[in-house]
Amino acid sequence: METNSSSSGASPRKLFLPSLVTASFASGPISVLAALLLIDIGNAFGTSVGVTGQINTAYSIAAFIFALLTGFLSVKFKHKSLLLVGVLLMIVSALGCFLASDFMSLLAFYSLSGAGYAIVNPMTFTLVGEHFPWKKERKQ
Repeated sequence: METNSSSSGASPRKLFLPSLVTASFASGPISVLAALLLIDIGNAFGTSVGVTGQINTAYSIAAFIFALLTGFLSVKFKHKSLLLVGVLLMIVSALGCFLASDFMSLLAFYSLSGAGYAIVNPMTFTLVGEHFPWKKERKQ
């Protein structure tokens, strides 16, 4: 596989794996943080902890639906494009949750994180598999 040199001296291939690690890391701790902050989120929006706990349910439902959809989309679209869509969904989710004025809008925006995670996670593994083959070719 060819590597192209950019003006900064770093080839795109050298930055490929760190960018996938960053995308994967950005999607992982979201649900853990929400679970730890349930009481504070509930106090901020005036909801009980039980109702506030449903944000993880919305996240999981969206993740399940988009995981199924990602299987179909990965056949029709490039994996890099799907990775970008997943990261963009997570960015929109973060901004939406930050700007949410009521609990229902927070719930809707937070579910986009689940959708983004369901796209980002398999696409990172797929792209690693495409660009870094398991077996090395033998020199003859």
